[in-house]
Order: sequence, then structure tokens, then C-alpha cells
Amino acid sequence: MDTVFISERQSFSAEPFSFKTDPIPENNVIIYLTELLIGLGFKANHRGFVYLRDSLILSAAIPYTKNKNRILYEAVSEKYGVTSRNVERTIRYAINTAFESGSESEWGKVFVYIKNGVGHIPSNAEFIATVSDRLRFTSIS
Repeated sequence: MDTVFISERQSFSAEPFSFKTDPIPENNVIIYLTELLIGLGFKANHRGFVYLRDSLILSAAIPYTKNKNRILYEAVSEKYGVTSRNVERTIRYAINTAFESGSESEWGKVFVYIKNGVGHIPSNAEFIATVSDRLRFTSIS
């Protein structure tokens, strides 16, 4: 089992993937995701924010698999000593809260089907897939 290091104090245990294939420097990824999530209306002091950010970092580094979100939830739950169900529920609550209180124009930039506040709240899988694809295909200098 490989250990993937995000920083000196944080690590994930993951099976066949690592951050070595990620061309974006770690600090830029964390800054980019933090700014994006706060811009969407997420509160940085919520646990769901941290769980989601860590899930997005891992998701951008992993190729698509059938049960990708379950793998992400288990990795994050190991890191923070909680259950994977708790991680999933906390991320869902954070997405719902941010959608209700966040900027409609910012959500429309990330999710093209949300225009003028019209559109459904994205599921955890939908949110993680969209933002991790955006992260994977965005060139950050």
C-alpha cells in the first residue's frame, strides 16, 4: 500500500495511485481549490469543506474507476478517523449549504446547466467529477 503525501502533516493511504502523475504543484492545487470552493459559497470552517477539498485532490490524481467516490470517501475517512458514511454525508451537506447561499453566477461558471439560479443541486459524484475534471484540465501556473 502506497502512502500519498499532501503535505508534511497530512497523508492518505491509497492503493494503486499517487500524486506523482499530477503536473500541477501541490500548493497551487490547494490554493486553486480553496479559492474555487470559497467563491462557490463554501465555508472554510466546515468539515465538509476540508473533506471535499481532499477528495477533489485525490480525484484529480486517480483515473476513472467504477466506485471512485467510495474509494475517495474511504481514503478521507482513514485520514480523519471517521466513517466513510460520515464523510459522504458531510460533503453532501456542504454542497447543499453552499448551493443555497452561494453566488448563482459562480455556480453557473462551473456547472453550465445552472443559469440564473435555475438548475438542480449537484450530487456528490456530479460535483466531484465536474470540479476534478476542471482541475485536471486547467493549467495553473
